Amino acid sequence: METLSMGTRETYTEKLACPKCGTTGSAKLEENANPLHRGNRLDRKVIEINGPFQAEPKLDAPIRCAQCDAVVLD
Repeated sequence: METLSMGTRETYTEKLACPKCGTTGSAKLEENANPLHRGNRLDRKVIEINGPFQAEPKLDAPIRCAQCDAVVLD
Protein backbone atom coordinates (compact mmCIF):
# COMPACT_ATOMS: atom_id res chain seq x y z
CA MET A 1 0.00 0.00 0.00
CA GLU A 2 1.33 3.46 -0.94
CA THR A 3 1.22 6.17 1.70
CA LEU A 4 0.86 9.81 0.81
CA SER A 5 2.63 12.19 3.14
CA MET A 6 1.34 15.63 3.90
CA GLY A 7 3.57 18.47 2.80
CA THR A 8 5.36 20.47 5.41
CA ARG A 9 4.12 23.93 6.22
CA GLU A 10 6.30 27.03 6.23
CA THR A 11 5.59 30.02 8.47
CA TYR A 12 6.67 33.54 7.53
CA THR A 13 5.78 37.19 8.14
CA GLU A 14 4.46 39.38 5.32
CA LYS A 15 4.46 43.20 5.53
CA LEU A 16 1.06 44.68 4.72
CA ALA A 17 0.27 48.08 3.21
CA CYS A 18 -3.23 49.10 2.15
CA PRO A 19 -3.23 50.30 -1.47
CA LYS A 20 -6.20 52.58 -0.80
CA CYS A 21 -5.55 54.36 2.53
CA GLY A 22 -1.87 53.54 3.20
CA THR A 23 -2.36 51.77 6.54
CA THR A 24 0.53 49.42 7.36
CA GLY A 25 1.01 46.31 9.47
CA SER A 26 2.03 42.69 9.11
CA ALA A 27 0.63 39.18 9.01
CA LYS A 28 2.12 35.88 10.11
CA LEU A 29 1.19 33.29 7.48
CA GLU A 30 1.57 29.57 7.04
CA GLU A 31 1.77 27.96 3.57
CA ASN A 32 1.92 24.42 2.35
CA ALA A 33 5.51 23.90 1.14
CA ASN A 34 4.56 21.11 -1.27
CA PRO A 35 1.04 21.64 -2.67
CA LEU A 36 -0.64 19.03 -4.83
CA HIS A 37 -2.85 20.13 -7.75
CA ARG A 38 -2.84 23.80 -6.69
CA GLY A 39 -1.24 25.32 -9.77
CA ASN A 40 0.80 28.41 -8.94
CA ARG A 41 -1.07 29.09 -5.69
CA LEU A 42 -0.12 27.64 -2.31
CA ASP A 43 -2.79 27.15 0.31
CA ARG A 44 -2.29 29.92 2.85
CA LYS A 45 -3.54 30.24 6.42
CA VAL A 46 -3.37 33.45 8.45
CA ILE A 47 -1.89 32.78 11.90
CA GLU A 48 -1.74 36.33 13.29
CA ILE A 49 -2.40 39.88 12.06
CA ASN A 50 -0.74 43.02 13.46
CA GLY A 51 -2.41 46.29 12.58
CA PRO A 52 -5.93 47.23 11.47
CA PHE A 53 -6.45 44.32 9.08
CA GLN A 54 -8.81 41.37 9.06
CA ALA A 55 -9.12 37.95 7.44
CA GLU A 56 -11.71 35.22 7.61
CA PRO A 57 -10.52 32.13 9.52
CA LYS A 58 -10.32 29.89 6.45
CA LEU A 59 -7.63 28.89 3.98
CA ASP A 60 -6.82 31.35 1.20
CA ALA A 61 -9.10 34.11 2.53
CA PRO A 62 -8.02 37.60 1.44
CA ILE A 63 -6.68 40.01 4.05
CA ARG A 64 -8.62 43.28 4.07
CA CYS A 65 -8.00 46.69 5.56
CA ALA A 66 -10.37 47.18 8.53
CA GLN A 67 -10.46 50.95 7.91
CA CYS A 68 -11.48 51.07 4.24
CA ASP A 69 -12.24 47.38 3.34
CA ALA A 70 -9.71 47.29 0.47
CA VAL A 71 -8.08 43.92 -0.29
CA VAL A 72 -4.47 44.09 0.91
CA LEU A 73 -3.35 40.49 0.25
CA ASP A 74 -5.31 38.11 -1.95
